Amino acid sequence: MNAIARNHYRIQFPVQERPILHMGATSASVLNLSEGGLMMSVPSSFVVGFGDRLEGRIAMPTGQDLKIAGRVKRQGDHHVALQFDELIPLGVIMELQRYLLTHYQDLEPAPSPKT
Repeated sequence: MNAIARNHYRIQFPVQERPILHMGATSASVLNLSEGGLMMSVPSSFVVGFGDRLEGRIAMPTGQDLKIAGRVKRQGDHHVALQFDELIPLGVIMELQRYLLTHYQDLEPAPSPKT
């Protein structure tokens, strides 16, 4: 088994509850989120390179908005992984987890893409 050690807990979102990252005129669906970064699904017109700095606002399913900034760490078929400049507070991650557990007790989250 090939296990990757993670530094932070990663939340996988059900399709209907994926946060939206707004970056100027471009919006992207957040597939998963941790204190240290995210994986997002981007339109084919969205072109970035490794190390590019992105910033924007994440509209959470809880109604909360969160400003983020970070650098591109990986990219694949219509997916971009972003590592944040500053960690998201653990309380925000825990609130999201509680929200999902309360509203989707029997729902399996959609799998993250492999990049």
